[in-house]
Amino acid sequence: MPFLNDSKVLFCNILKEDSFTQKFQIVVELTEDDAADAEAAGLTVKTKEYDSKPQFQVTFKSKYPAPVVDSMTKPYDLRGQEIGRGSIVNVKYSFRDWTSPCKTETGTASDLSAVQLVTLKEAGAGGFEEVAAGSSEAGDY
Repeated sequence: MPFLNDSKVLFCNILKEDSFTQKFQIVVELTEDDAADAEAAGLTVKTKEYDSKPQFQVTFKSKYPAPVVDSMTKPYDLRGQEIGRGSIVNVKYSFRDWTSPCKTETGTASDLSAVQLVTLKEAGAGGFEEVAAGSSEAGDY
């Protein structure tokens, strides 16, 4: 199976199904050079604009939860937390040909097989500091 190495996580929902797609998925960001290599390998790379610059993204999906391993390839328990934005991962994937239910479209999907954590940034509150409930530090509304 092929791998996509040292990719920065933009979005991760691999512990529970995404409510929109009903699949487990991870979206990673690539450099322009890595995007060209990924396209040459058969991956679908989407280009979006972010901060007035192009951002190259690849999405991997699965109908089943993907195994997560650490840098030593041992199973990693995320303890119910998703892999945070900005984490660095290696993605193991496979290709699968598909045909639409009405048989008018066909394509090749890149299915998520496993994720290896290189550097974990925990999903969290986005930089908030902890304050006591009802504290004046929390601000008046």
